[in-house]
Amino acid sequence: MPVIPDFTAREWQAGHENPQLAISILDGKGTLMPPWRGRVDPALAQDLVAFIRGLGPADLAAASASTTAFGTRIRQLRQQWQELDRQAQSLSGP
Repeated sequence: MPVIPDFTAREWQAGHENPQLAISILDGKGTLMPPWRGRVDPALAQDLVAFIRGLGPADLAAASASTTAFGTRIRQLRQQWQELDRQAQSLSGP
C-alpha cells in the first residue's frame, strides 16, 4: 500500500494545483484511486477540492466559491470547528 499524502502539509498543498486535484478525483489516479467521473459531477469535484484545500494551512486555503449544498455545509462546519477550537484553547488557559 502506498503512503497516503499528508493533505495538511504546506508542501503538499503548494505542490498541487486545483485543476490537478479535480482531474485526480474525476479520472482516478493509478490502480488504488478509482475514477469518480459519472458518479461525481464537476461541481461536486470542485467542492471536494475546496475541502482538501481546507485541510491545509489557513493561509494557503483557496477561497473557492462553491455553489453546492455540500460546499456550503463544509464551510459552515469548518467555521464551527474553528470557533470550538478557539473556545477549547481559551478554557485550557495559560
